[in-house]
Amino acid sequence: MAKRKKRDRAAPDRKKGKTSRVASNQANKNQEKDKKIFLSTMADGKPYYLKKQHEIIIEEIEKKIETNSLFIMLSSEDENISFYYKEVLADILKRKFNLQILVFDPHAGPDLLMTINKQIENETVADLANSPTSEKNKYLIIDNENDLNLVDWGLVEILKKDLKYKKVGVLSLLPEPKDSENKPPYSNIFDIFQFDDMTDEDWKEHLENISKSQENKFFLDQLGRFNLLEDDIAEKLQNPNVGIIQKLLNKIKFKSKK
Repeated sequence: MAKRKKRDRAAPDRKKGKTSRVASNQANKNQEKDKKIFLSTMADGKPYYLKKQHEIIIEEIEKKIETNSLFIMLSSEDENISFYYKEVLADILKRKFNLQILVFDPHAGPDLLMTINKQIENETVADLANSPTSEKNKYLIIDNENDLNLVDWGLVEILKKDLKYKKVGVLSLLPEPKDSENKPPYSNIFDIFQFDDMTDEDWKEHLENISKSQENKFFLDQLGRFNLLEDDIAEKLQNPNVGIIQKLLNKIKFKSKK
């Protein structure tokens, strides 16, 4: 498996794990209270897509979720893109499909075995052999996926193969490959979805679309939140308006593959 392209600057700090997600959720609640804007519906009732291929992938995933508990792994050369769509999908799972969300982060909260045990507590051997139709679908969201160990990935495989009746799907980013791995432990567990990288033309079209939106500041805030613009441009757009965006379109340094 080829390694993903190294970026010119550091990735978002996700080591705070569950604490970061909790803080982010609180920030989202405050924002939602004011504007009622969600990642899953912020563009005319749909997610905002950076390019058409990304929209096709998300729509394909949604169709599969409707019929099955999917084990989803997202990847892109620029991991900020896949991280953005991971959060979009988490919001879709919660708001569109009304599914219960579980979170596993190796740096925070209960370990994965405890999380799984909680899902099957008070069940008998007979229960484990059956497939209760009343079981509500859930999704386990994995944070800091690079730091899961072999035991953790083994437990995820058990969720898929031996506890499928629990109707637990999983959402994760594709971990960075390790040089010592001939075959990654998750290779037979997940459906892997690869997002195309952005070109300069993609970014130009993207910002032109934003410039026409009444919510252009919100869109640019999301770009900054997910590190989808170069740092120097993000700083210039702290208090953006349509005029500023239009002036930048012809001279902006786009964050794209070199």
